[in-house]
Amino acid sequence: MQRNRTSLLLSFISILFILKNDAAYGFLSNLPVDRNTGRNLLREKDTFCRKNKSISEFFLSAKNNNYLELQTDDEYGRGEMHLSAVLDEGDVVIYKTGLWEVDGVQVGDGEETNYEYGIIDTIQVVWTHNCEHGFIRGMKVVLDGEGKKLSILQPYEFIDFGPEQLYARIKEIDWINEHEGCLSMSLPSELR
Repeated sequence: MQRNRTSLLLSFISILFILKNDAAYGFLSNLPVDRNTGRNLLREKDTFCRKNKSISEFFLSAKNNNYLELQTDDEYGRGEMHLSAVLDEGDVVIYKTGLWEVDGVQVGDGEETNYEYGIIDTIQVVWTHNCEHGFIRGMKVVLDGEGKKLSILQPYEFIDFGPEQLYARIKEIDWINEHEGCLSMSLPSELR
């Protein structure tokens, strides 16, 4: 009996040790983690950022200027800590189409990852302590050639996507009228 308890205790301690390991913690919490420092990083597996260093640098700069809230930021994670849990009607977001990841597994239609824009109308998502399921719905938004001005398509083109496709929320939009707005930073050409 004592041997079984000792084995069980050692197994439990081993599991705790594994969970404390930076790589395991990063995998389980869906946050990219630097193995040496334990610091969260932008996803290296994100094909779009790997191919386009300027976009990755833009996101870091925009994050530092409080221009974007990225799903990969320190304060966001899974479930009720997901970026989708703090979205409001009227927020402008960036979401992925084509190919994206869910818990490290690539999903989608297999096409190259594209980043699309939308303005949120309704959110129908269920959040638990470690996952989120449902739909985020809204209207398609397009950017001008300079990546500084956005417009809601007329007539409206409705969109819906899952919370796992949500990439970022754009903040600080100066709305000119109910269909057009100006961004405080110009988006890089790769995102237009």
